[in-house]
Amino acid sequence: MVVNRITKSGFEELKRRQDKLNTELKAVAKEIGIARGFGDLSENAEYAAAKEKQAELNEELTGINALITNSEIINDDEIDTDKVSIGNRVLVYNHKTEKEIEYYIVSTKEVNVREGKISNESPIGRALIDQKEDAEIDVETPSGTVKYTVRKIMK
Repeated sequence: MVVNRITKSGFEELKRRQDKLNTELKAVAKEIGIARGFGDLSENAEYAAAKEKQAELNEELTGINALITNSEIINDDEIDTDKVSIGNRVLVYNHKTEKEIEYYIVSTKEVNVREGKISNESPIGRALIDQKEDAEIDVETPSGTVKYTVRKIMK
């Protein structure tokens, strides 16, 4: 059952994180083995800290594994530029600030505002989905309604 559509780069980032977590878990397992050698586990701070770290890593890895298993990769050749969808870069004009801004529409797991990556489920992302170039949209924000014009849809 596919639950999450994700860009190819987002999927690759998940795989990198998965590899890193697996490497960290191996290191923590060694720490646990060393800490066991320090004696009484009930009063062994090193052992307790390593076990806590192991639990945190396992929890994150379980989530990453579920995302990977339940994701559908959106390949670049599937991305259409006729209308906005996940995987598109969209140049919009903000009528309030009178500036253009480029957004990259991604899944919720890939969001990075500093890089211009916004979720398809965010207010502006939701409003942009399925829009065509020259479309005007109104987006409700905490500071009021903002009008945007879709200038360009890109891969």
